[in-house]
Amino acid sequence: GVKYSSTGSYYLNIKDQKIQFFMDRIARGKVNLEFKARVKHKGKFVTPHAEFQSFYAPEFSGHSSSLGWFEVED
Repeated sequence: GVKYSSTGSYYLNIKDQKIQFFMDRIARGKVNLEFKARVKHKGKFVTPHAEFQSFYAPEFSGHSSSLGWFEVED
């Protein structure tokens, strides 16, 4: 659904395999997007990279590196 932050509003779409943020505009410079996740199983997991792509100009895109691993215990 629609969410609000200090940088504006966005639509958040949560799926099993990904989380999508849809924005009408994005500020120039560094933008942090955060979300909460609930872990249901213990184990060692990789944090995937993030991707960005302009809907109307797909040549404007970018991606981050993976943040590494995290482990969930009892």
